[in-house]
Amino acid sequence: MTERRKFVRFSKKGLLTYRILQLPKGLIRDEAGFYTNISGGGLLFESTAPLAVPTMLKLEIDLHDWAHRLNDKAGPAYENQPLKILGEVVHCQELVPNHTYTIGVKFVGLDPKYQKAVIQYLENSMKKDD
Repeated sequence: MTERRKFVRFSKKGLLTYRILQLPKGLIRDEAGFYTNISGGGLLFESTAPLAVPTMLKLEIDLHDWAHRLNDKAGPAYENQPLKILGEVVHCQELVPNHTYTIGVKFVGLDPKYQKAVIQYLENSMKKDD
C-alpha cells in the first residue's frame, strides 16, 4: 500500500475540543477528547460518538507554546493559546463497540507559517521526550 501522508505523524497525546459545524444552531456544543497522534496536516483522536465523513470540525488543539515557533509578531499574541483550525473528518473507525471511535482529521486552510510552527513544535517536543 502506498503512503498518502505528506507529513510525518508524531505519536503524541494531548487535549482537544471540537465543534461540529454542520449541526442546526440549537444543537451546537463543544466536545472534548484526546488526540493520539498529530502532524502538520492532520491528527487522530478518540471520541465516544462516531463522526461521518466529511464532517467539518472547528478544532482547538492544546499544543503548549506552539506559537513561539512563529517568526513574526503574531507569536506573543498566541502565547499559551491552543491552535485553532478547521478540520475535515476523513475516516472514523469503531475501536470499542458502541463506546469509542478513532477519528482521522485532515486540517483545512492551515496557514503555511502556522503549519511550519506546528511541525517545528512537534519535532522539538519529540526530541525532549527522547
